[in-house]
Amino acid sequence: MANQYVRLNLASAIFPFYTEAAGRTIMVPNQDENFDRYNAANTTPDKGVPQVFYMHNVVPISGGFQSIGYIEELSGLSGNTDFDTCFSLIDSDLSSYLFCPAAGKNYIYDGNNSGWVSTNPLASGTVPDNVLVTRAYVKGVTYIYYSGIGCYMYNGTTQQFVSVTLSGLTPSGIIGICEANGYMIAWSTSAVYWSSLTDPTNFIPSIVTGAGGGAIQDAKGAINFCTGISGGFLVYCSKNIVGASYTANTNYPYIIQEIPGSGGVATIDNVAYQGNLSYQLALTTAGLQQVSLTNAVPTMPELSDFIEAQLFEDFDETSLSFSYQFISSQLSVKLASIAEKFIVISYGMNPPNYTHAIIYDIALNRYGKLKLPHRSCFSYVDPVPHGLITYSDLAHTTIAQLAESTYKSLFSTLQTEQLAKQNLAFMQQDGTVQLVDFELSEQYADGVFIIGKLQFQRNQFFVHQRTDVETINSNSAFSLSLLGTFDGKDFQTAVPTVAIETNQLMRRYAKRYTASNVSLCIVGAFNLTSIVVNFTVGGYR
Repeated sequence: MANQYVRLNLASAIFPFYTEAAGRTIMVPNQDENFDRYNAANTTPDKGVPQVFYMHNVVPISGGFQSIGYIEELSGLSGNTDFDTCFSLIDSDLSSYLFCPAAGKNYIYDGNNSGWVSTNPLASGTVPDNVLVTRAYVKGVTYIYYSGIGCYMYNGTTQQFVSVTLSGLTPSGIIGICEANGYMIAWSTSAVYWSSLTDPTNFIPSIVTGAGGGAIQDAKGAINFCTGISGGFLVYCSKNIVGASYTANTNYPYIIQEIPGSGGVATIDNVAYQGNLSYQLALTTAGLQQVSLTNAVPTMPELSDFIEAQLFEDFDETSLSFSYQFISSQLSVKLASIAEKFIVISYGMNPPNYTHAIIYDIALNRYGKLKLPHRSCFSYVDPVPHGLITYSDLAHTTIAQLAESTYKSLFSTLQTEQLAKQNLAFMQQDGTVQLVDFELSEQYADGVFIIGKLQFQRNQFFVHQRTDVETINSNSAFSLSLLGTFDGKDFQTAVPTVAIETNQLMRRYAKRYTASNVSLCIVGAFNLTSIVVNFTVGGYR
């Protein structure tokens, strides 16, 4: 039969998060009722369209998919394994620092240090390893709270943590803090409190200052944590979620009521609450839900199914083979919202150590997947130095440029500009911070992209001849192998192809290979915008 050509689908909105969920696809529908030429975000991932069914270290772009690499932004501490989560602290001088609680070790990274420093840690043995540490940024200052222990703030000048008294509250009974509408919010297992609007540390109830609070009548079960959201804050309980909507009335600043349809949430790690979106993504007892102050809507059912499937899958790019492991409970996950651009779902089998992360691009409404050992994902902000300005700090600044500058204004010139897609960071257990490198010129990205299960008709074999791949830089590490199956599930040993043509941004690979269905396994650095497969039809099965 004559050679045939097909351009593969690189614009799929969703993909199966484990390969067992990907069925065989065909290019001629015949009597196949599962066939669908389109793959919108609200359709099922297995509609007969040849598309990606496995990837890691790959993210979606408007034209297709791109491999990514990692940049080591901050070095870790050799021998340390206790770094956990990370977030920014801002003091009254608007200096910013990176902070990692680490069960009371309080690691700080600022612009004046050459690395992480454990700053006046809390007494050894007094802080549980799994203690909840929350923060609130109010009136230009970041406060942190160790659950049941107390509130602190960081002084960048003395480089010390200072204990802060929250008037009207008993530290041992308070779980955590957050901010909302200029108030500091604190909570216990059964009540929520808000501070004075003028003094965030004053929680003494008063009609003059506006401080108040009390039991949450609509709460079902214990209050586990609260998070701020545009227009108020959310109270996450063991069996439901309660919304507190801001009224701008100092006597009654919040209207508090149950959110219809909401499920319960156990830990703050199960909520992507960072940033200023009008909603938060939460893994609840009802699955993944998009939660606002007024409703909770089921979302991303394919991702909920993956988390609950009790199956861990990985792919070895050296042996080009899959590994599967059934586990006794659903995957452990940790959610994060990054710069209003990405929702990141970290997962693994041995928390708090996570090995993979599914990344959802909010603008594109499409998924990618990363593979990197980490403890948490956070939005990276460069630590801004404090203190004296040295001549070396001004090395690239001319006298003419300083003609109209005051000494005070020189401080702001040291701040590093934060750019889109350059702040997706991962904290590793030794304190190493890795930034995702989205540069298309990245030659050493380690992406894996498997697409296809190609089949022309159900009753005939598929014979691969050639594949054209765009766009691949001529000096990038890149390989293309073929994975065939005869039953749609059991992959044969991978067969490498041969590069027969290499242009500036296109490569052609050849290999005659026959199977019931054939998949393309791409490894290396790439920016996939078009894949065209040349094939013939083999004999009948």
